[in-house]
Amino acid sequence: GRAVADPARVTLGFAADGRLAGLAACNRYFGSYVLSGEGLRLSPRGATQMACAPRAMEDERRFMAAAASVSGFAITTDGRLELRAGERVVMRARRASGPR
Repeated sequence: GRAVADPARVTLGFAADGRLAGLAACNRYFGSYVLSGEGLRLSPRGATQMACAPRAMEDERRFMAAAASVSGFAITTDGRLELRAGERVVMRARRASGPR
């Protein structure tokens, strides 16, 4: 797929209790995730309803669709997270710098 226009505007946050939250190019979203071995299911449940520039809205639509399709993950040798739908990589992420 195509990279988002502004990668800093897309975040994934995984809480230890199974909550998922972040920014999807325009709106903040929330939901849950289930991790089992190499399996991973993301369940975005809701989001704020702000309107943004058309490119950001398209990036957000693509991000939410990709998130809903995730069924597994891998960690690359350089420490990046690859989220997969079957064998296909639908997202690549890296840990943000800053407070942990």
